[in-house]
Amino acid sequence: MECDEHLIYQSWIFDSNGYIRNSIDQTKCFIPKYLYLASGTNIVLHKCPSYFRPGYAWKISSNGSIQNKKDPTLVMDVTGDKARKGQTIQLWKNMNSEQTYWSAHVWHVRPIPHI
Repeated sequence: MECDEHLIYQSWIFDSNGYIRNSIDQTKCFIPKYLYLASGTNIVLHKCPSYFRPGYAWKISSNGSIQNKKDPTLVMDVTGDKARKGQTIQLWKNMNSEQTYWSAHVWHVRPIPHI
């Protein structure tokens, strides 16, 4: 399935800790697989931690890259030379390349209940 900004299950929420949560199941977050912080580590959807863990948290830089809070030199990157349907997202050293720039479409902002 291709990304469609109108499908709610393809919507994500940045919470106040920097976790990126699924809008339907907010117990699921994007995290580095096995919390291994290195270039090439896949980003997976996994249960969010019950306490703050900086390696699971993200921040958006001024250029649109999504940086890991524990190691800001690592950003979310699309594998390969450009985004395609079904492509893997991974951590990669920030090289200011197009594959590491992201955009968001905000429909409405609402508070996230404490989980």
